[in-house]
Amino acid sequence: MEKSVDGKRKAGTTLNNKKIKRIALLLLPLAVLTGAAVFIFAGGSDVEFEDENLETAIREEIRKPEGPIRQEDLENVDTLDLSNSGIESIEGLENVTTVRNLDLQGNRMEDIQALEDLIYLEDLNLRGNHIEDLSALEGMERMVTLDVRDTGIDDLSPISTMTALTDLNVRGNDITSLEPIKNMAELRQLNVRNNHITDISVLTELTYLKDINLRNNRIEDFSPVFELPRLTKRLFVSGNPGLKMKDFVSLYDQVENMDIDEPERALVFNKDGGSYKDSQMIELSQLMGKEGTIRYTLDGSEPTLENEEVKEYTEPLEIDETTVLKAKFYDQYGNEGEMVSNTYVIGEESEFPIVSISSNPENFFGEATGIYAEGAKFDEDAPVPEETANYSQSGDLWEREGTVEIYNSDGTEMIHQQAGVRLHGNKSRYYPKKSFRLYARSDYSSENTFGYPLFESEDDQEYNRLLLRNSGNDWDKTSFRDAFIQELIEGFDVEKQAYEPALLYVNGEYWGIYNLRERIDDDYFEFKYGILEDNIDYLEGDGEVRIGNNIHYKNMTSYMEDNDVRDPDVYQQITEQLDVNNFIDYNIAEIYARNTDWPSNNNRYWREKPNGKWRWTVFDTDFGFGAIGGETSYTHHTLDFATEAGNDSWPNTDWSTMMLRTLLENKEFQSQFIGTFSHYLNTTFNEEKVVSKLDEFEAMYEPEMEKNIERWGEPDSMEQWRDNVNVMREFGQVRADYSYAHLIDYFDLDGYANLTFHMEGNHSLEVYGEEVPLENGEWSGTYAADTPLEITVDGEPAELSTNDDAVEIDEQGRIIPSVAADTEVEITDSNGESAGVIQITGEKVEKENITLEAGEEWNWQEELETDGAYASISNAGLGEMNNDTFTAEAAGDELLTVHNEDDKVIAMARIQIIDPAKEARVYNEGHPAAQYEGMWEESENDSHHKGSAVFSETAGDQIEITFEGTGIRWLGFKGPTQGIADIEIDGEAVEEVDTFAKESSFNRELVSIDGLEEGQHTMTITVTGEKQEKSNNNRVHIDSFEVLQE
Repeated sequence: MEKSVDGKRKAGTTLNNKKIKRIALLLLPLAVLTGAAVFIFAGGSDVEFEDENLETAIREEIRKPEGPIRQEDLENVDTLDLSNSGIESIEGLENVTTVRNLDLQGNRMEDIQALEDLIYLEDLNLRGNHIEDLSALEGMERMVTLDVRDTGIDDLSPISTMTALTDLNVRGNDITSLEPIKNMAELRQLNVRNNHITDISVLTELTYLKDINLRNNRIEDFSPVFELPRLTKRLFVSGNPGLKMKDFVSLYDQVENMDIDEPERALVFNKDGGSYKDSQMIELSQLMGKEGTIRYTLDGSEPTLENEEVKEYTEPLEIDETTVLKAKFYDQYGNEGEMVSNTYVIGEESEFPIVSISSNPENFFGEATGIYAEGAKFDEDAPVPEETANYSQSGDLWEREGTVEIYNSDGTEMIHQQAGVRLHGNKSRYYPKKSFRLYARSDYSSENTFGYPLFESEDDQEYNRLLLRNSGNDWDKTSFRDAFIQELIEGFDVEKQAYEPALLYVNGEYWGIYNLRERIDDDYFEFKYGILEDNIDYLEGDGEVRIGNNIHYKNMTSYMEDNDVRDPDVYQQITEQLDVNNFIDYNIAEIYARNTDWPSNNNRYWREKPNGKWRWTVFDTDFGFGAIGGETSYTHHTLDFATEAGNDSWPNTDWSTMMLRTLLENKEFQSQFIGTFSHYLNTTFNEEKVVSKLDEFEAMYEPEMEKNIERWGEPDSMEQWRDNVNVMREFGQVRADYSYAHLIDYFDLDGYANLTFHMEGNHSLEVYGEEVPLENGEWSGTYAADTPLEITVDGEPAELSTNDDAVEIDEQGRIIPSVAADTEVEITDSNGESAGVIQITGEKVEKENITLEAGEEWNWQEELETDGAYASISNAGLGEMNNDTFTAEAAGDELLTVHNEDDKVIAMARIQIIDPAKEARVYNEGHPAAQYEGMWEESENDSHHKGSAVFSETAGDQIEITFEGTGIRWLGFKGPTQGIADIEIDGEAVEEVDTFAKESSFNRELVSIDGLEEGQHTMTITVTGEKQEKSNNNRVHIDSFEVLQE
């Protein structure tokens, strides 16, 4: 089932209100329509619409902004333009019985059954809706114009009786047969581009056809088009395997618009481009024998008369190595024909599709204009020399025209056209193997899209832009990391990039393994969802605008920060602006994958204006799955990382963690987050499934890797490549175990709840909207305990019951299993019938909180009294594990997890490592004895102690200073911008300090405390956010501190 853009678990979610259109309502006689047909309306009845956006659009069309919509309001509606209105359901539209012209393109409908009774429809546009089934239109014999482009249909049988049709557009679908249209004798225009049609013999029956688009099908026999006497407006045939240009010369003067070259100067090859085992003899010939010469090149450049590399064709060419052959015909007056080109890949068989991009070598590698070159302005003495290179430049000025050819592994030509070529990426442009971006533009070709279903995972038939990605930061490791991660989360409610592996050739030279991807930009949203650029806000980072504006987003984030999200009303307000299901799936994907080039970077989100909800996209996850963090990267506590407050720089700045951190304070969001994450750990991220998917990728790429390594020298060898893949495999084998532990730690849960479902009959089952993969009605999974689990049966809330106090059932009917549970829960479906039972057993995880000094050793086996097989730590930079002993090395917080032989975490310890100031002296603010929490910023001034200090003006920010002695002095800045701080010693409030002064002074004593017992103590300084009236701000500075010892 196709998922709605705004949420996969909640039907009828609104996305958008339609833009105001000025459409005239044509009045029809109330008594008589088409002869003697009489309508009698039930006056006075109210009409209800299930979809809010549909109702809004209808109100705008009938000009009734408020009040009940009554049947009589709809009686005289002849024309309705409801296009691009975010409509998901058209229930209620059946009441607009008089409508003849209906435009529903660019919406979200999947079910069009409500159209069944609109028997007077003559003009219907359903373009861009994922409806797949046209049975509701069966019998609509009045239809004159029908547009079902890009709807996913595969059968035209339901419209076979529409014999009055004059215009039919079924472009971009999965149609294999045109047999159902054989009786549409009135048809004038037919567009079947981008389908899977092989037989067009029915066209001989459609003698009124004037305009036909047959592009990009599987047609080999075109003879029926030559029997159409009225074919005069258009004939498009390119992209079909049986295309022989010579056959169409006779139609050139008859048809106004054809996608073949002017015959008098047109050239043809004797063999198609693609992959061949052995050398080939290639012949060039004219469609017509006009006097002139054929010129050609073999280096990718255009065969112009001025080109020094151009050669005159006089005899067949033997192509014995991979070559791009481009040619043009020039008549005796120097008039040129269209350039033709083919890439011949010789002796390099592969299971991957082949992509060839070719252009004048200067366009790629020239010092002045080459997009791949360092260039004439490269400055090796610049702070970042790479930024001065040609390859770092972007925008229209750094786009070059080139020929793009894409061939399937079986030799089928998928794409062959002129297009724009740019480099792609940020710092990945610095690598020798760079990524490319391809633009389909009418400036370069008659094709303004890439018209072929390039990606098996997508229904789309057309793309405006494509990426040839080098695998980003993974280019020298596995060459597929990001593609693998995005394929792994198939089914998540997020935007992600479709993928196919490919081999790239640049001007005939092997360029290695690339990942062919779709690009998420304004065209993506139009092609995927029918949302025009004017109707979208697309942002990145901290609200930086890519398309539209950030006003709505900034208002939403300000609302989050200024209000208590624990308040149900506040949370409800947020959920009306943010797609919760998407946001949860997005964060789970990034956290599980341990993508630490996020969330400050690679963070993009969008909404449809004016009322759509914000949604996030997953892309560039190359830091994930063990790429960064060493051999034990899977231990990383990415949930902590993704919610950490106070950082002011990459990779997890405070603004980038604020939203998830804040929403997790709300119990409803928290429950859904934990429950969904737990479910994915059982399903999508199950060890066997992850490893199986990785094995597929390894087997797919391995035959191609050796040549890629020879081309680029990275990685060092096939052995190293396999080691790199094994890093990902080891990550996938145990990451779920650590993810469970991180949930238990972060939310202070007691352990696990093991659930086994025993379902009766053929019921379907979901947990927080995610399918439970039942096998013969059985399935087992592990969830975090102490967390509500929302369970539905057959799409409806289940009724759950138990007599065991160890399993609570909350007011919303959700079960909350505890670690003490050992019971059964009965499941009843929405009809009150028994549907099955859930067996629940709890499993406690032992937890401790300890404090260690740097240098101190700790034996986890003895202290935790557990029988674990091994232990590991979440941050290897803070300490070292050696069998049963952990040695603390640096100040900070650490999570130590203890595992059984199956890698499951059975105990954990949250370790705070301190590095106390032990000597009686003055310490700078950066000493490890001082641990900061919050938004502290650096200040540099020669008057500060050793030239530096830190400050904060955010209420609640703290610094904890651990020391050994009998007292401590805090030295800081006093001045007109300063505020008030609270002081605690060993957790006890001591005093409040006002750091305001009319005149500025640095490194001044702000507080002095003595008379403490000899030993270890902690002073906590907390910014209150308060100040006296005379102060300009509420800042608090730390210059230094001095330890006192008697």
